[in-house]
Amino acid sequence: MKKQVVLSGVLAVGLIAGGTAIFAASNSEAATTTGNSEVSSASFNPETMINFGQAKKAALKAAGNKGHIDDIDLERYNNIAFYDVEIEQGDKDVTVHIDAYTGKTLDVFTHDDDRYDDDRYDDDDDRYESEAIASVKLSAADAEKIAIKQLSNSKVVQIELDEDDNRLQYEVEVVNSKYEAEVEIDANTGKVLSIDKDDRDDD
Repeated sequence: MKKQVVLSGVLAVGLIAGGTAIFAASNSEAATTTGNSEVSSASFNPETMINFGQAKKAALKAAGNKGHIDDIDLERYNNIAFYDVEIEQGDKDVTVHIDAYTGKTLDVFTHDDDRYDDDRYDDDDDRYESEAIASVKLSAADAEKIAIKQLSNSKVVQIELDEDDNRLQYEVEVVNSKYEAEVEIDANTGKVLSIDKDDRDDD
């Protein structure tokens, strides 16, 4: 049985297909948004992008330096490469889009946190997730370092912590100019469990 511990955002979900992100908005409610449509990202070049840490810092600043980050993904839509950052602020969630090259804030979405309406079973799931994350010996940063060693000149575009058959593991997506790969890493030992590498489709 596979259980995803780090979940994608509620408002916008990026489905990466051939390096392109396709978005689906939540059908539960409308979201408020502010942002700037002027962007500089004309191509997808991981080697020249800001890193995850810089994107997190920029997103928190855009959200008023409040809350904590739930999830961060590197995505592309209409030739715009950006970090999609999910921030939890009490009874609401904030989604921030950061230009992957300049660090500029593109959009800020605010929406209600659906987890406050979950039943006791969902509360149990949240408690399981917290306990699972706390028990992990390998940090996400360590997992990223291991993953990029598996593909030369690569950059991490997504990382998730999953539970599969009672084993916690990181699933890390990395890309370079020619390939994209998903690397599964044991979250406690750091052992590389599998590598799935594919040629990148030209857009």
